[in-house]
Amino acid sequence: MNQAIQFVDRYIYVAEREAIQFEAIVSGLIVFCFVKHTGENIEEFLNQNKFDLEDQATELIEDEEYNELGEIWLR
Repeated sequence: MNQAIQFVDRYIYVAEREAIQFEAIVSGLIVFCFVKHTGENIEEFLNQNKFDLEDQATELIEDEEYNELGEIWLR
């Protein structure tokens, strides 16, 4: 685990983007991370996938796979 990347335990569904948003703190800066989702059964989805999502986000952050807005979108 990379100690320079921490995840905030706050997940929000953003209907306009059809995605779940969560935040990572990377060397003191907030990075918004997103994963596409239908908006159905979000709690169940997160209970089953939270740690995998954080692992994937960590890899993308470490590889500097930010979009033009400085966001990380999981594949």
